[in-house]
Amino acid sequence: MTRVGREPLRKLSSTDRLVKPMMTAREYGLPCDKLLLGIGAALHYNNPEDPQSVKMQELIAAKGLRQAVSEITSIPAIDPVIEEIAAATAEVEKRIR
Repeated sequence: MTRVGREPLRKLSSTDRLVKPMMTAREYGLPCDKLLLGIGAALHYNNPEDPQSVKMQELIAAKGLRQAVSEITSIPAIDPVIEEIAAATAEVEKRIR
């Protein structure tokens, strides 16, 4: 799990493996629900030995999920996808609890 989850800030950047394909799918009107769940899962990654994980969790705690997601992903805070990511993050929370 550590190898898959490590460096979440990089993996959630606008040019990496989760956000870029999700935004591309949206541009073409394709479903991206599984990518949204992947983003939600990445936002739950909490490993005190991973500096990016620590920074991400601190950012979420300090600014709230939506603002943190906007900063991490470079998606404007007013973009409706921020709410979709928040909903997916809540869905992941339900599934892991």
